[in-house]
Amino acid sequence: MLTSPAMNYGRLISRNPLTALAALASVLTACGDEGTQMSSAPSTTSSTPGTPLGTTPLATGPQSTQVPMDMLGPGASSSTPVGGPTSTPVGPTASATPSISTPNGPVDVVAPGPSSTDAVEPTETPVDETLIDDFEDEDASVVDVSGRAGTWNVYNDGTGTQMPSSGSLTPEAPGADGSGFALHTSGSGFSDWGAGIQVDLNNTGSGASGRKPHDASNYEGLTFFAKGSGDVRVEFVIRAITEASGGGTCTEECYDAHGKTIVITDEWKQFSLRFSELTQEGWGAAADFSPADLLGINFKMTKPDEDTPAEFDFWLDDVKFFKAGDGPAAEPEPEPEVPPEPMSTPGSCSPDLKRYDGNGSVTYYTFSMGSSEVNCSYQITGNNPDRVAHVHTGEGRYFGAMNTTDYNDAAMCGACVEVTRDGGRKVTITIVDQCPVATNPKCQAGHIDLSLEAFRQIGSDGEGHLGTGNGGATGNISWQYVPCPVGEQNVIYRLKEPDRNDWNEILVQGHVFPIASVEIDGKQATRKPYNYWEPPGNMGTGPWTIKVTDVAGGVIESYVSRTEGELDAGTQFTCQ
Repeated sequence: MLTSPAMNYGRLISRNPLTALAALASVLTACGDEGTQMSSAPSTTSSTPGTPLGTTPLATGPQSTQVPMDMLGPGASSSTPVGGPTSTPVGPTASATPSISTPNGPVDVVAPGPSSTDAVEPTETPVDETLIDDFEDEDASVVDVSGRAGTWNVYNDGTGTQMPSSGSLTPEAPGADGSGFALHTSGSGFSDWGAGIQVDLNNTGSGASGRKPHDASNYEGLTFFAKGSGDVRVEFVIRAITEASGGGTCTEECYDAHGKTIVITDEWKQFSLRFSELTQEGWGAAADFSPADLLGINFKMTKPDEDTPAEFDFWLDDVKFFKAGDGPAAEPEPEPEVPPEPMSTPGSCSPDLKRYDGNGSVTYYTFSMGSSEVNCSYQITGNNPDRVAHVHTGEGRYFGAMNTTDYNDAAMCGACVEVTRDGGRKVTITIVDQCPVATNPKCQAGHIDLSLEAFRQIGSDGEGHLGTGNGGATGNISWQYVPCPVGEQNVIYRLKEPDRNDWNEILVQGHVFPIASVEIDGKQATRKPYNYWEPPGNMGTGPWTIKVTDVAGGVIESYVSRTEGELDAGTQFTCQ
């Protein structure tokens, strides 16, 4: 924290007392008649009658000269003659007046009185209305300016250890930029949403019930110094995202605060956040940011990814608002980024996948039997006949539910299977669902539950269950994996929750062979049993680089931006 330098009062300093006195005399001469009475004390007499005080030249020899009282300075005595007769005493306290020595003898010196025009009045340092806290007062309260009132506290999700463990914070040394004090907190093991430090800006009561909004609409943003380690999101809490018990107006999905994530290092760095660049994370109720309704500020330490607890060491100093024109220069608009072209690397056209030769079986099902969605998370687009999105077999009508064993936790989602009856009649279907053996005993390894439209290509409705090799009554069923007839269609992605910024998963659809792995921005994602891929940590708002590898060794890589609905990969798998 920068402190104002001490006020210096002017003094005339010279190694030669005559020089000092002459300088004072010149000042008095320049002031005219007023310069002869700069003190309210009684005047002295001159050794030369009729000569006005303050205009007598200084003696350069042994003649007698009386120095005017208002030219006398520290160290002189008003009763000491100057090379001549004794002077008239100056005022009732003349005996206490000091003297200085000159080449002509001792000289009475009296400091200028309160009416001196050379006196400099001390001025108060103006209060910085933008300052929230610089922690130099070594307490937990914000600076009492512009109607602000609040206390710095720690807060966390209760799953780890934070220091201090609870309550308000005590500033620690040293601070940023050579200052004395700053706020400090550290912690580890927070596995839910994390921990942080928080301050209200208008709370003169006790706890959340005392919170009132602080009008920060006169400012453009917030600036502060920070250092340490960990992921830090700076959040601005307004009434619209806060429940009534905390001074807000929110009624559901509350506390999705507007903010921005910063990157800190072990060196102090100044950060400046403009209100115009703040965004919500996207998991709660949407609200427009209003600086006039600002309740408080959070510095929240978050988890680096979904599976890694938050661990942090955070220092904060010099927290203040800034006005338009006072803050950092606006960053120039970046040049539009030209996304890289989608890339496709061919794989094998005959991957080594399991097949069933004469020992498979099939049944059929319809969505009217009770299915409102499919396990592979593809969208149902029609009923009677049933259709599924991004199924290129039978124009979306030829699909099937794979038995639990071969479904393999969604590993075969999107795979195409050629089913043959008695070595003759064939149909190619796309796997979009699971046939759970726990509720359907027919769904043993090798069994597929076909859509009714697909089943009719190799049997009649009355036959119901085909494949003697797996308990069926009729026919001999074989099946094998084949490339999907995608034609000119690209691979399509879909976000599980398009409106969220803090977390997401992605679905891959419309591919040639089953998918083996997905990387998002270089991070390996994990496939869920419902066929979405979850990357570690926060996917953010994009755009993303998505790399997908299929079981045949084919690779596509796309640079994809968030849009409404589905995301086009811009390319398709090929084989050779």
